[in-house]
Amino acid sequence: MTGNALISVYDKSRLEHIVGAFARHKIKVISSGGTAQAIRKLRHEVVDVSTYTGFPEMPGGLVKTLHPKIYAGILGDW
Repeated sequence: MTGNALISVYDKSRLEHIVGAFARHKIKVISSGGTAQAIRKLRHEVVDVSTYTGFPEMPGGLVKTLHPKIYAGILGDW
């Protein structure tokens, strides 16, 4: 794997193109809820946010990515 991508999309109509590009470049996809489900239907690998963080999603599906493991990766100067 050459990197990670955290994705969550409302309109999943072009998800195959996005995830396919990530797969070609060996980028690990991390996603939550419906987006992760849609990626699996497309037969691509995906890591659930809850698996990545070790913390379950909140009831109702909100607040999935407010976790130090997520925002440290976004805000950190790597």
